[in-house]
Amino acid sequence: MDRLTERKTSCWIKTKSKKDYTNYTQDWEAINKLAHYEDLEEQLKKVYGECDGLLETVAKHLIEHPEVEIGNPQKARLLTDEDVDKWERWKEADKEGRLLEFLCCVGDILYKPTRNFISEYRVVFIEVSTCNCIFFHTSLIEGINDTGEIFNEDCIGKTVFLTHEEAEAKLKEMEKK
Repeated sequence: MDRLTERKTSCWIKTKSKKDYTNYTQDWEAINKLAHYEDLEEQLKKVYGECDGLLETVAKHLIEHPEVEIGNPQKARLLTDEDVDKWERWKEADKEGRLLEFLCCVGDILYKPTRNFISEYRVVFIEVSTCNCIFFHTSLIEGINDTGEIFNEDCIGKTVFLTHEEAEAKLKEMEKK
């Protein structure tokens, strides 16, 4: 849509109308607001190109999805088509039980309270068994290797920990017993 206003400076707006608006405060407020909306529309066009009704589409989407928080930049972030395609694939994989989220990554360190100190293990690979159990294969960095180097996912947070602080707290708890 063609602009109905034209910004001459940051505070002076010219309209395509021949009417003199200098004495009409209410008209001036309406023209200023119209210029602001036209500026917003131009900003959207710079990002998305020529898209008729884009502002209305965005407003309609926000009305239909009130849970979207514009104040939260992570939720308000614009996604590319590739991001949306990836998200759709992940949603489908999750629905079909093909998407797994691991508690840690290869290279992470796991901490295990062992005999009055904390043993450290580096995750070297992750195994998913045929019964969908997740095992973290590790190598000992420091400490005592008293239970082997493979930890089941169920151990994490109980006997093996993701942070040194959690392991220290568990060690203190064990010493009290």
